[in-house]
Amino acid sequence: MSTTPAPSPILILGGAGYLGRNLALALAQRGDKVRIFDRHVPRHEVSQHPNVECVVGDLRNAGDVSRAVAGCKTVFHTASMICALTIAPRALREQVEAINVKGTRNVLDACLAHGVTRLVYTSSINVVPVPTDGGDETTRYHLGRLADLYSRTKATAERMVLATDGARGLRTCALRPGGIYGPGEEHHFPRFIKELKAGKMIVGLGDGKTRADNIYLWDSEGHKILDAMSGLWCVNVGYGRQELIDAALELFAEKGFAATRSEEVAARAGVAKGTLYLYYPSKEELLKAVISQRLSSEIVAVTEYSRGYRGNCEDLLRNVFTEWWSRVFDSPTSAVFKLVITEVRNFPDIAAFYRAEVVEPATALVGEIIGRGIASGEFRAVDVPGAVMSLVLPMIMLCLHKHSLGACTPANELMDPHVFIRQHVELVLHGLRAEASAPTASPRGRA
Repeated sequence: MSTTPAPSPILILGGAGYLGRNLALALAQRGDKVRIFDRHVPRHEVSQHPNVECVVGDLRNAGDVSRAVAGCKTVFHTASMICALTIAPRALREQVEAINVKGTRNVLDACLAHGVTRLVYTSSINVVPVPTDGGDETTRYHLGRLADLYSRTKATAERMVLATDGARGLRTCALRPGGIYGPGEEHHFPRFIKELKAGKMIVGLGDGKTRADNIYLWDSEGHKILDAMSGLWCVNVGYGRQELIDAALELFAEKGFAATRSEEVAARAGVAKGTLYLYYPSKEELLKAVISQRLSSEIVAVTEYSRGYRGNCEDLLRNVFTEWWSRVFDSPTSAVFKLVITEVRNFPDIAAFYRAEVVEPATALVGEIIGRGIASGEFRAVDVPGAVMSLVLPMIMLCLHKHSLGACTPANELMDPHVFIRQHVELVLHGLRAEASAPTASPRGRA
């Protein structure tokens, strides 16, 4: 007598979260067998449902993830760590990256190992730069333009998920919802209401500059399903972070950091002063955010490009400096160098932040490329830190000349910056090439 095999459970990673537990309950009430994986059993009716199995584990532990995935054919990955900070301490940054990126890598490996056929990844609308006019699923990722840690890690994870589509019979897709709200939501919207009641946040109705797309948990007909349909939520609550960063950079460049008042930044950004303080409790934190978004994120993007580059090191250096530095120079970002040099002596915390977020990773990147060139025989053996400074310092002076010293030079004597960049890089490359002959010292005592 033959028996019909029991259907495999549907796995929900992050099943104790708001989205995960409601998805689990909807599926369980429909009659599906559901397995929840999270760091704890949810305090919710879903954990008591007879169709629901709860598995406790850590997404960062590959063994835990493999144990949860075993026996499943369909996986919903809703687990992540939210960190909306533009600037995050190293320990917090490593934790977010471990959960959102390494954790997703563990999920993909487990799905491939156990023959999962469908993986649905809960991504975010934040994975592509905003605003994006006419964007669709083919819109390219620009990690360097993503301001906060959450957006960058979600974009990296989504790219991994989509790149795995079709491998060993696994089909993947990514959903990009906005903020999800509805009955029982205890994180975002209650906090907004609390801030509103305390007078720390202003709500703008109608045709404001910034709008937010959010998703109600249930559909318009009351069906307990998550249909991923987004409607426009025309209330400006807690948004405007990009406007604040742009306004701050403009004013800092115009007036100087010390002379700029926080209310001026808020006014130029078109947001309430309370909104500014919600994200950036001090002017120093706002300057750190400017540095992080405008420079740190660019360095991260270039580092990723460099480590994936398979050509010769000479062309890589040329690309990094002529293209990336030109992009920095031709944008308001170039004013950051003036800001840092003129202001950091009075703000040691900012100086330490700039060193950790910009100087150290940038010099490490250039040093890594030069070291690769020496190891491959393209470049001769040189003092790497000295070679890095020889490349970088003139570029910084070029930015300072644009924003300060250039006022002392007649217009007809100003050098084309792009000509300077190309010429400078070629001169340094000439000195680095292995075939370049070393200079011959003149014999002492001869005329």
